[in-house]
Amino acid sequence: MIATLHVHFSRVSDLERPDHLVTNPAVPVEGYRDSFGNWCNRLLAPAGRFTLGTDAVIRDAEASDPVDLNAVQHQVQHLPAETLQFLLGSRYCETDVLSEEAERLFKDTPLGWPRSSHLRLCA
Repeated sequence: MIATLHVHFSRVSDLERPDHLVTNPAVPVEGYRDSFGNWCNRLLAPAGRFTLGTDAVIRDAEASDPVDLNAVQHQVQHLPAETLQFLLGSRYCETDVLSEEAERLFKDTPLGWPRSSHLRLCA
């Protein structure tokens, strides 16, 4: 199992206390950073009942997300190559089913910021 349950390294200094991963029963856990800077934990979950978790309190400025009503939604062919990996399907999601549902839900919303704000309301 690979668990990504920790606060991103860019916010670690905002933690009130470390966000250690705890497993029950206890198992060896190997930590590593992925290509996005996330702290990941690799472990072998035993058969039977197994729990894992972490607990954290983070200091936050409580600032709202920035709003840009003039934000542009770029066409796929104009996206930088380094962003394309985020458009790939995932084995954890039925992409064909989700794509049809996304089209149904959002096909009539305007492009740009209005569409992104509508997506956040649906999440």
